[in-house]
Amino acid sequence: LVRPLLYNCPLEYDPAIFNADMLEDIHIRHLRIGSRWNGLFHHHGMPLYYTIGQAQEMDYGWNAINMKRTAHSTVEDVEIRNFTNPIYIQDSREVTVQHVDVSGYDGHQALKVYCHTCDCTFYDIILHSHFADMMGGEGNAYANTFSHIQYLNPTFHPVDYDFHS
Repeated sequence: LVRPLLYNCPLEYDPAIFNADMLEDIHIRHLRIGSRWNGLFHHHGMPLYYTIGQAQEMDYGWNAINMKRTAHSTVEDVEIRNFTNPIYIQDSREVTVQHVDVSGYDGHQALKVYCHTCDCTFYDIILHSHFADMMGGEGNAYANTFSHIQYLNPTFHPVDYDFHS
């Protein structure tokens, strides 16, 4: 272990510790990324006249940066245009995301921490687009810090902070 557990684990359950290998020192810097997303976004395909496939594509089919099982990594000085999910960090630790500018069509989740993502920092991020869920986390994601996030969506639609757990 690199640090103590964040909670006491009763020994009556015979706890075990396992190693999970991760990619380390992945650095995405000084990048401009765009897509041909057509902007047809309705959160979870609502109203219901979209097919399941169309709803899945709207919500999850246009991801710009998706870091999975990474550690000690960075996303820095990046421009993202026309993605429904600009930044996902999943099953990762100690990832720093900073100096990111997001624009384009509406989308689903702008910044998402997922599964066991922990100890990540999101700093100085500007969102010019509307997102149904501006920031979110779920699945035992903990100890992540969000700071200096600017939500400048021009349409003034309501926005959610979507934390499932």
